[in-house]
Amino acid sequence: MDPPVPVKTLTLLTDTENLKIHGRAVRIWTAADARYGRVYNMAFLFIDHTGEKIQGIIPVPDYQRLSTVFTEENICEITRFTMDTSTIDYQVIKHPYILSLTRQTMITVLPQDLYAIPRNCFDFRSFREIGVTITHLKAVMDVIARIVGFSDVRPTNSGGTPSRVQGMYLTDNGGRTVEVALWGNYIDYFNVPELFERSKQAPVVIVCNSLQIKYWRGVYGLKTYSGTHFFLDPSLKEIADYQALIPRDGKPITLHATSETFNIHSATSSALQRTDPIKVTLQQLGSLYLDPYNENKYQSAAIIMNINNRLDWYKIRVQVVDHTWNAQFVLLGRFGEQVVGMSAQALAALQQQNNNKTPDQLLQIIGKKFLFTVAGKQRTPNQENRCYTVVNIEEIPEEMLSLLPQPILEIDAAPLIASSSAIPPQNHTYTPPNEFTDPPQSPCTPAGHTLIDKLSTGTTTPPHDDPKDTQAKRLFPSQEDAPEHLTKNVRRRLEFEGSQSKTTQSGLLGTILWVLMTKYV
Repeated sequence: MDPPVPVKTLTLLTDTENLKIHGRAVRIWTAADARYGRVYNMAFLFIDHTGEKIQGIIPVPDYQRLSTVFTEENICEITRFTMDTSTIDYQVIKHPYILSLTRQTMITVLPQDLYAIPRNCFDFRSFREIGVTITHLKAVMDVIARIVGFSDVRPTNSGGTPSRVQGMYLTDNGGRTVEVALWGNYIDYFNVPELFERSKQAPVVIVCNSLQIKYWRGVYGLKTYSGTHFFLDPSLKEIADYQALIPRDGKPITLHATSETFNIHSATSSALQRTDPIKVTLQQLGSLYLDPYNENKYQSAAIIMNINNRLDWYKIRVQVVDHTWNAQFVLLGRFGEQVVGMSAQALAALQQQNNNKTPDQLLQIIGKKFLFTVAGKQRTPNQENRCYTVVNIEEIPEEMLSLLPQPILEIDAAPLIASSSAIPPQNHTYTPPNEFTDPPQSPCTPAGHTLIDKLSTGTTTPPHDDPKDTQAKRLFPSQEDAPEHLTKNVRRRLEFEGSQSKTTQSGLLGTILWVLMTKYV
């Protein structure tokens, strides 16, 4: 019989058709869609017979077929599996690949004494890493700490669904306190009165598997997600060893606690101090995030050139551009309100009331300039569609303002598009100049057009002025005029490109009909 292969030898190029692996799934959880509550896959952490760890997924229907044998209790032999590329989202371990089980996968239970594989697997991280080396908003981490307080349970709204949230406060052996947001059914896991009585006798230590990074109102913390597990058993070796290091000070758990009770904001500004972001262009940003484990933060001065007409209840997608490239930025929560003046949920409701027309409040942000700080890369179908999560927005320093595309032409006329319904829901891509073949770009090219004129295809000429307009083109007198005027320019081009697209489509159809008639008539 062929021996099992070690997981560390498997890659995307490995032919796994006739291979087998031995090991245990030490952690299995549902990988649910947070917005709709749908469950597509089951995720698991697998340890093979050599001790190598790898994360994996299995579709729900296939898991239901294999759930009697594929458990955290059994050591298994797995055949007919595949290897896929890993992502940076919700990684419980850092590994370039994931193990994928499909409907062809076969699992056989092996004797328990065949390998000495532990039933639990922990990768504890320090609180000092939160916001410093761990900043990605979809990063997860294991922690062990002392429970020092619970807040009151409060009702909330999660994606339009009523829910509950409670704060649990943990202190590590370095004296740092972090708030863990317990969502939904995770609140019921804790018998707070019982833990309060236990804390009078000895400190209550908890092990938390896969807590997600949280960033809210300038403070980093942790929160539960579908893969989170808690351990409170004092007989667990990790808990017993940690508890021996904590002095028995007789301090019970604090009830009705808040962030101010433990001075969480002060702790964030000192112990959890974030590293200063690195200033880069959008073109540099695209190359820096090729590393899936890069957790630094970067700042880019950019101008909002377009918005995504599809609105979610919690985020706004915008397209930004600087003098080098373009990118997609995602504004979550208060950052969307900071730019637009309204929440994404309110904008989505307004759009639904107006027959899916883009709200005018959202169109007004086109042309606004900000210094964006990003700290993570969203999952995208291809590398060209760069999409990043914004974690801070500031005014642009004077020395960076001059690097942005400068609009210099304007039509002094009535608003060109009075209603957002005339704006086709399309995204435009700015094509940057080739630094090896094209001469350096200046704010105004010899043809009299700016970089804004190249936002559509790079070859389309903007429409001529309406002859009825009596006022001529003029230069912007100041930078303060740019956002408002730029909005009009972009709207004019959107209207022009929409009509041009219809003309092109009708011309193409006529050509096809002419060819068919010539050939067959």
